[in-house]
Amino acid sequence: MFLQHDTNTRNKRCVSEQVLTLEVWGIRLRKRYFFIITGVGILLLCGVMIGNSILRKVNRDKEMMRMMEEQKIVFICTEAQFSDNFQLVGYFIDYRGDKYLFDITDQFSHNGLRNRYDNHMVYEYLRNHMDEYDKTPFLNEKQIYECYVYLGLISKEAEMVGKGVSVDLGGYYLRGIRPSESGEREFILLEQSGDWEGYNSDEYAQRIVEIIGKDTWMESIFHLLGQ
Repeated sequence: MFLQHDTNTRNKRCVSEQVLTLEVWGIRLRKRYFFIITGVGILLLCGVMIGNSILRKVNRDKEMMRMMEEQKIVFICTEAQFSDNFQLVGYFIDYRGDKYLFDITDQFSHNGLRNRYDNHMVYEYLRNHMDEYDKTPFLNEKQIYECYVYLGLISKEAEMVGKGVSVDLGGYYLRGIRPSESGEREFILLEQSGDWEGYNSDEYAQRIVEIIGKDTWMESIFHLLGQ
C-alpha cells in the first residue's frame, strides 16, 4: 500500500513537472511570438515611414522642378552702365542650366531703365525673348537644382558685405530669382562688382556663387563687349 502511494505521488509529481514545463515553454513561445510580431510591426512601420518620406521628397522635387520651369530664368547677371554711355549686357541661366548671353542696350536705352534699373522689367523682357539668344550648356541638372534649393533658403535679412571701389565703372550684378510668399518674383542679389565690390553674407548665397563660379560675368560680358 505504501508502494502504491509512492508511485501515485511520483506520477503526480511527473505530471506537475510536465505541466510546469509546458507552461514555461508556452510562456517562452508567447514571448517569442510577441517579439517577432513586434519586430515585424516595427519593420512595417519603418517601411511606411521611409516610403512616405521618399514620396514627400519626390513630390517636393516635382514641385521645385515645376516652379523652375514656370519661371524659366533662374539667374541673371548684368553689367549696367548708367552714365552717358548707357549699356545693359550680361547673361542669364535657365531652369535647365543653359547660359544665354544678351545685349539689350538698344531695347532699354530710351525708356525708364535709362536712369534706373528695374529687375522685373529686365526679367520679363528676357523671359519673353529667350529664343532670340544663343545658349550653351553651363550647369548640369544636379547643379541647377541645388542652386535653386539654396536660393530658396537665403534669408531675407542677409546683408551685402563689401566696400566702394570707384565711380562711373558701372555695376556687375548676379541675382537669383525665386517666388516670394505673395507669389511674385523676388530678386536676390548674390554678388556685385564695379563701383561697389560686395557679396551676400548668407552661406547659401555663397554656395550658389561657388557652384556658378565667382566673377563669371567677366568672361561672359567682356565677350559681349568684344574686349
